[in-house]
Amino acid sequence: MLVNSKVVSSNYGDWGSPISADFVVSKVRSLAAPRVCPRTGRAYFTETNGARRAIVQVAQDGSLNEVLPPDVSCQNTVYEYGASLYDVLPDGRLIFSDQDNAVRILEPDAKYSSVLLKSPVLRYSSFSANTKNPWVLAIEEDHTEDSPATVRNYLVAINILTAQVERIASGADFYWMPQFNAEGDKIAWLEWDHPNLLFDACKLYTADFYLAGTIRGERLVAGGKGESVTEPRWGVDGNTLFFAQETGGYRQLFKLEPTIYEKTETGPQKIELKGLETSELGEVLLLEGSRTFVPVTERFLVAVVTSNGTARLVTIDLKDNSWKEAADGDQLCEITWDAVARLDDSHVLVVGSGTDVPQAVHKINVHQPEHNEILRLSIDEQFPKGLIAKPHTVCFASKGFPNHTIHGFLWEPTNDKYKPDVSVPFPLIIYAHGGPTGHKGPGLSYRIQYFTSRGYGFFALNYAGSTGYSREYRNSLWGNWGHIDAADADAAAKYFGQIGSVGKIGITGPSAGGYNTLQCLTRFPDTFTGGVCASGISDLKKFDEKTHKLESRYAAKLLGLTKLMSDEEKDEIMKERSALYHVDKIKAPLLLVHGQEDTVVPLEQARLIAASLEKKGEEVKLVEFPGDGHMLGQPESAKGWLVEEEKWWRKTLL
Repeated sequence: MLVNSKVVSSNYGDWGSPISADFVVSKVRSLAAPRVCPRTGRAYFTETNGARRAIVQVAQDGSLNEVLPPDVSCQNTVYEYGASLYDVLPDGRLIFSDQDNAVRILEPDAKYSSVLLKSPVLRYSSFSANTKNPWVLAIEEDHTEDSPATVRNYLVAINILTAQVERIASGADFYWMPQFNAEGDKIAWLEWDHPNLLFDACKLYTADFYLAGTIRGERLVAGGKGESVTEPRWGVDGNTLFFAQETGGYRQLFKLEPTIYEKTETGPQKIELKGLETSELGEVLLLEGSRTFVPVTERFLVAVVTSNGTARLVTIDLKDNSWKEAADGDQLCEITWDAVARLDDSHVLVVGSGTDVPQAVHKINVHQPEHNEILRLSIDEQFPKGLIAKPHTVCFASKGFPNHTIHGFLWEPTNDKYKPDVSVPFPLIIYAHGGPTGHKGPGLSYRIQYFTSRGYGFFALNYAGSTGYSREYRNSLWGNWGHIDAADADAAAKYFGQIGSVGKIGITGPSAGGYNTLQCLTRFPDTFTGGVCASGISDLKKFDEKTHKLESRYAAKLLGLTKLMSDEEKDEIMKERSALYHVDKIKAPLLLVHGQEDTVVPLEQARLIAASLEKKGEEVKLVEFPGDGHMLGQPESAKGWLVEEEKWWRKTLL
């Protein structure tokens, strides 16, 4: 307990902390999607606090003003996860989809939105406005026949004056990141087909756009053949096309210049950035709409560069391909998804977090980083520095085959109001991220600080298969899902177990991290003293039969299933890597949290393993959240998850 604000002794896990569950859930805003109106110079970003996603306007004087009506939320369910949210029209209005997947036009000054399109079976996202005429590019998703095999996706052009919708590209299973150029006469987009995945099969196309809402002259620019392409961005000249491609071990930037545009045999040119050859630029996520670099002028480009899981923001001089840091790591070290937008010739807007600074909207001065500003913090309340744990980069060798280095970030118990007994080891929570093709960066997270300020250590494990560490590291998961990632968690626990300061260790994670948790408890039953599985998979065969279109072939790739295998062989592999069929090995108490409306990993997955463990007589608890889906993003669900998790760690780790 706290006594007169003096430093007192207390057991790990019993420390009092002002970072409450209510604060983490209700007082921390999630920021994303900066946009700028070229005509007015007004800037916007989205802000989520609770279940609703608002749109906030940044005026020229830096003042903030929420412009979305309170009964409307800027969101969509394209590809189930949702995709890129909105865009600014040339006249200053905004186009977006709402919570019912209706396409709306927003008058920001009047704070009034009207419905442009609404259908019970059609969903729209990833809007890109034409600056010269009333057309807007978008992804259309048709759920007329609502099963993974029958859902259809299209690239469409929407006329905002007439509500006319023209399907301008069809036939591919997936369309991604459509973009108009500045003149509105060219478009670029990504597409790929089953059974391939976007990580290594995205193709980049361009075409000429016509006022009738049609395209001609489709050209394949790059991609396919096992090389991923991502984030097409037109330059400010309206003709140069930039994108990121993985032609080697790391994803790098390329450009297709105007002089080359009509000479496709010359092809795109790699932007050689000395010193960044083993870093990754551009981002490939299952969440559509990544924006992690942007051309600022014809000479300068600002980009997020990821190396060993840590992001840096750099300014690139295209004249000589030199680059320099655009922000300090304590300000920005984790920047992901829809995060970067051009403001003017000298500034960009960036959403991200640093080791000292929580997620924020930053105004970055391209030429004078010392003049960078924070326009919006994700929190209003400030905490003393002595309460906040700092991340340590951790690398160690794996124990099994294939031999590799395992990566992650460690936050140690930190609270300057308490003096820990150094003779007593602290409890450690190992966190496996979702995806599984993703990673957790070192940015300040109050959900992590909730635990560290109470006396827990927290290790974010970027297991084999994580992005941000090279193509080889990411691809090492193909065929090995459920084995190598769980073995990495076990190796992490053993690595920290050899350190005298670490005591009992628990394992947790959401989605694929929840699957990892279940695999760890069955494959390494003596390693972890507790587990918390959020929205995880327990039976791969049932999951593969019922999950959504975007991930309906993902498991096969991750498990190494091929056309040459018989159905019996495939079933055997899925059964061998499903915790439901190995519950007899689970010893550690298990908490399961799951949304009842989860369309990615159906609730059945949690109920099945909970029932099996109850029948076996093992300690298990299933907490279901009504009205919520895979991400457990509703305030009641998010708080319930956090509170139940802390109770579980108090019972199993202290």
